[in-house]
Amino acid sequence: MPLPLPAPTPTNVRRLSVANLLANIGIVVTGGAVRLTGSGLGCAQWPTCNDGNIVPTAEDPIHTYIEFLNRTLTFVLVIIALGTWLVVRRLDPPRKDMSRLAFMIGLGIPAQAVIGGITVLTGLNPYTVMAHLMLSMVLIYWCAVLYHRARHLDRVVPDYAGKGTHWLARLLMTATYLTMGLGTFVTAAGPHAGDPEAGRTGFDPALLSQLHADAVFLLVGVSLTLLVLSVVLHDRSLRAAALWLVAVEVAQGVVGYTQYFTGLPELLVGMHLVLAGAIMAAASFTAEELRYVRPGKVRPPAGPAAETLSVASAE
Repeated sequence: MPLPLPAPTPTNVRRLSVANLLANIGIVVTGGAVRLTGSGLGCAQWPTCNDGNIVPTAEDPIHTYIEFLNRTLTFVLVIIALGTWLVVRRLDPPRKDMSRLAFMIGLGIPAQAVIGGITVLTGLNPYTVMAHLMLSMVLIYWCAVLYHRARHLDRVVPDYAGKGTHWLARLLMTATYLTMGLGTFVTAAGPHAGDPEAGRTGFDPALLSQLHADAVFLLVGVSLTLLVLSVVLHDRSLRAAALWLVAVEVAQGVVGYTQYFTGLPELLVGMHLVLAGAIMAAASFTAEELRYVRPGKVRPPAGPAAETLSVASAE
């Protein structure tokens, strides 16, 4: 009996792609809630929870339920990723680039679960916690690229026009990952460990915060450069992407400085995580738009994907 999958129409591909993106940002937020509520070892075993039980018992504290809920969301991500891949691979004409992205996302989620298990079994080792978050950022990048291409199925994905735009895209994503990576080091040296007994890296939080701020300035500088470039080239699509990126960075900067000078309140730290995922997505959109930049040519704004793609027959 065939699976009752949605038809591989542009609309369904867009909906599944954005669901992938939002779900992967969402699990970063719930993972942050686990850490901020001190629930990181609420389920002290893996893949079971406590005392060999798969699910919490009535005697377990609230921290166990918070951690268990976060684990359960992994299955939601797997279902969305699997559904996306099965639909994308049936597009006609085929989109091998999008099928690969959807497949990598599907593989990345179980890998993320394994790293989460190692994190629990090592008592919330700060370095495995950092790896856990950074893999989520890679997944958000893949999801954002997939969604961007799903929104523009009528556009052929070209190579970068030259070394200049290619290196700008590389610089943007390098600055983004550097900012995220240094942010994890700041967190790993700070007070929100996920459990009172969890270890810290022992690095100087003030020094790491300064290095993180320097990376942020680099990222903002690259983003503003791309915004100016879009205006000079009269590229409305690149300008829209870069403008959103700068806007999210400004919001993140306000939240970041406020949380730093107010003693890292949990609510602001949670907002910081939400905006980190949004920055990764916005940077990914902007890097993708750089593929379409052709100096000397005015590019019209991209319209919605054509709805005339043929529906592949169900296998």
